[in-house]
Amino acid sequence: MFQLTKSELQSLAIETGFQKNALEKFLQPLLTLTAVESDLIKAFYANGNLAIESLFPDEPIQRKVKMAPVLLWKIKNIQSLKNKRAAPE
Repeated sequence: MFQLTKSELQSLAIETGFQKNALEKFLQPLLTLTAVESDLIKAFYANGNLAIESLFPDEPIQRKVKMAPVLLWKIKNIQSLKNKRAAPE
């Protein structure tokens, strides 16, 4: 599960004008991942492969997500780190 630190939550509450407890209660369902979502994210960080089809069944959205610059950068970054770890010293 993705979680905000207490200080991040407090900062967000101040920025948005919410009370911290109300904001936490509102965000909790949005920040809680299903087992499938959690497994997909773990696999993504392990090897840089993302099963976009499992997260976004709509094909036009899949195409947009696959071309998102931040996602392309993260995939390249993960694969680069994986290659560095696998390289013999």
